[in-house]
Amino acid sequence: MYKTSIKNLFFAQWERANDNLYFTSIPISEFEKSPEQKPISKVPEILKQGIHEFLKSLGNNLDF
Repeated sequence: MYKTSIKNLFFAQWERANDNLYFTSIPISEFEKSPEQKPISKVPEILKQGIHEFLKSLGNNLDF
């Protein structure tokens, strides 16, 4: 167990199947590499198509 202040942590949460909510905290000192961010306009066309289809399928499954 780490003892650290809240400002020294990364947090993430996400919903999984069966309404389970997962929460994760990682000390910044243990986080090796931050995710790389690129604008979608800078990725190959095949990847753009995959991202578009994925997001479109998410939109179809939303239940508001």
